[in-house]
Amino acid sequence: HDEAAHRGDGLPNSLEQLARILKDLARYPEAETLCREALVARRATVGGNNAGVLSSLLALAEVQAARGDDAAAVATHREGLAITREHLGPKHPALTRNLVALAENLIKQGSFPEAETTLAEAGRIEEGLGYVRIEPQRDWHRAQLKLHTAWAASDAAAAHTAASRQRLSSQ
Repeated sequence: HDEAAHRGDGLPNSLEQLARILKDLARYPEAETLCREALVARRATVGGNNAGVLSSLLALAEVQAARGDDAAAVATHREGLAITREHLGPKHPALTRNLVALAENLIKQGSFPEAETTLAEAGRIEEGLGYVRIEPQRDWHRAQLKLHTAWAASDAAAAHTAASRQRLSSQ
């Protein structure tokens, strides 16, 4: 981060903070608009896709997920992951937060195998750090629980549907 880019963080940071408040108030269209403005401002300040735009992408993905657009949130998280891997490396601690957030959106979409793979990657990164970070570990365990609960519910629903079809076809 050079000095000019650091000075330019004020507007995007303010927009993101206001967007988070609007998200908490369930004013999703306004929150998303501010997140997109923050992203444009940050890209104009630091140029293109780099680590400086990651905060804006994560804020946007949070709003998209909150308003129930999990497909958009997944796409935004994937963009953020690509930037994180490119600019911070494949073993950076920030990557685990992105991976867990992506996995949570994949779970909401019913993409359980991909969510499981994504959480496994987050776990490997955390293990490789050589120390325990409480918040990422808690988030990872929470996401694992969501995955297994949703997957079990999906399997139970599929079994119930199959049994219902079986009963109907035998009548």
